[in-house]
Amino acid sequence: MRVNYTVVASTKDVASLSILNAVSLRYPEIPTEVIEEELVFCDKEIFERFSGIIFASRHESLSLMPSLLVHAPGNWGEVFHGGRKGGLCPTDARLMRRIAMALSARAANTHYQVMQECTHHGPFVEKTAIFLEIGSDEKEWTNEAAAGIIADSLHQALSVDDSAVNAIGIGGPHYAPAFNKLLAKGYAFGHICPKYALKDLNKDTLMQAMAKSQADIAILDWKGLGSEKQRIISLLEETGIKYLKNSEI
Repeated sequence: MRVNYTVVASTKDVASLSILNAVSLRYPEIPTEVIEEELVFCDKEIFERFSGIIFASRHESLSLMPSLLVHAPGNWGEVFHGGRKGGLCPTDARLMRRIAMALSARAANTHYQVMQECTHHGPFVEKTAIFLEIGSDEKEWTNEAAAGIIADSLHQALSVDDSAVNAIGIGGPHYAPAFNKLLAKGYAFGHICPKYALKDLNKDTLMQAMAKSQADIAILDWKGLGSEKQRIISLLEETGIKYLKNSEI
């Protein structure tokens, strides 16, 4: 079933408004909505009327790395920035792949890094949701060129479909380099559990990740599993989930 997406922005987020303005000006056919709350805390009934949600947002990092990012919302464990404990949102792996690849092509000659991040932060919504972000400081958040690249990439990604293999990613660092490399090989990642959150990957969160990513397989960043390797393998075998190491692809 095709999902009709609405781009949602917050008045408390300048990057959010930059993206929404670019989308509205260039592609008025894409529905938009502005709310007053911070996006990560807006577990609101208003979203019940949406089929799918693209949260336009700022990205913050200590490195201040200029970046264009996409990821699924959710918490593997404790809540630090909105959402529910151990609650993952339904997401769209193939759309995120198409967005990431379109961003990479359009930003190839710019100073921006393009990545699909691991799953993190709220809000918790029961509609298909993704985050689309500009990082990582106010100069970039208000950069019209960056917002334009995002708007054009989003429109391109929404205009087509594909048959990439839906997967979840397990292990590795926050910016998921092993999984980003596999996008060009026909794998689309929904939820990604980084090494720092593996302690919270259990039967419940694993099954949520598979179902809410509509995933066919789990891909393991083998070197990024650390001491959790055997437990993760046992968990996957217990639940009957097919898996591959990233080095096997």
